[in-house]
Amino acid sequence: MTVYASTAYPQDPALGQKWADFLSTLVHGSELSAVTVFLAPQTQISRVCGADALACYSGQDSVLVSPGEDPAADISAEAVITHEYGHHVAAHRSDAP
Repeated sequence: MTVYASTAYPQDPALGQKWADFLSTLVHGSELSAVTVFLAPQTQISRVCGADALACYSGQDSVLVSPGEDPAADISAEAVITHEYGHHVAAHRSDAP
């Protein structure tokens, strides 16, 4: 996995490592190594993902765009990135009978 953080955040390697560590605790297989995560503030996420989006995932590029901090008092950044990572897992697994 590769994790990038927007330059809008203070440059701290611990931020990327925090999210890499978190994602590694979720259900995963080999697809974990194929995801690229871009952490960004909501203003940048809105430009990339759409005005009302909290985050997004591109299956074509295996890129997940998510906030590096809680987007709202009642929504955690962990919940948002977990949801988007679910799209990544689904895109890389076969449900064939």
